[in-house]
Amino acid sequence: MGKGYRRRRRCAPYTRPVSTPTPAIGRIVVYRSRTGDYDVPAIISATQATLFVENVQKGLIAPLSSVRHVHLTVFSPGPHGKRAAATDFKVESPHGRSENQGGTYAEWDIPEHVGDDEPAPGSWRWPPGT
Repeated sequence: MGKGYRRRRRCAPYTRPVSTPTPAIGRIVVYRSRTGDYDVPAIISATQATLFVENVQKGLIAPLSSVRHVHLTVFSPGPHGKRAAATDFKVESPHGRSENQGGTYAEWDIPEHVGDDEPAPGSWRWPPGT
């Protein structure tokens, strides 16, 4: 090796840090059913930044556990119906069960699923490519 030659160190290739968008009302997300059997589209209907605090204090709206938890309006292609007596839910909401009315229902304080593994029942995630 000649004078002035520097041996190059082998380093791991640079990977850009993965960051997900901040949840915002009106954004479409993918919701994993509470049974864990299927995914449906949902729209973010509330974030910590958009909750009307007075209604939370009055108990009219559920609080959110973190900035990555959201309230959702879920779109269902299934029939209208009551699921209050369903026994196949793998996770329950502390805010009660919502009913499919007109092809939509509400879910409250839903955590974001992060990672490539199977989404947890009752979680939301960004659509692929977001």
